[in-house]
Amino acid sequence: MGDEAQVISFELTKPQLALLKKLDFPTSQDLLASAVATERGWFELTGTRLELESLVGWVAGEANHSRAGPKQDTLMEIADELEASLAGAAWR
Repeated sequence: MGDEAQVISFELTKPQLALLKKLDFPTSQDLLASAVATERGWFELTGTRLELESLVGWVAGEANHSRAGPKQDTLMEIADELEASLAGAAWR
């Protein structure tokens, strides 16, 4: 794995970001509040590997405890995309 202090960026759609903010994960509020709109209309989160690993843990846990449906599907999609970003960053 890469260094815990490695800085990584990750993009979310507006509805994905809104869902994460609504869930109010205890250790990720500052990270989510720092999201910056991109020219494509997405939102970019930039944080350390440790911050993003913490976020993916919260998201995956919430997805596992959610009922099947759109919310769970969105959370699983975010977790998968975030894990792929973290894995891709390890090779840079």
